[in-house]
Amino acid sequence: MEFSGKRIIVMGLGRFGGGIGVTRWLAGQGAKFLLQSRRSRPI
Repeated sequence: MEFSGKRIIVMGLGRFGGGIGVTRWLAGQGAKFLLQSRRSRPI
């Protein structure tokens, strides 16, 4: 699947950082993304 130029929403960073990893990967693929996390402080 081609992600370059696609708009994607990533919901949550994840307790163990899974959201961060996928966000970095999407950025490397050229995707435009919005990252939303409900937790306001670090775990």
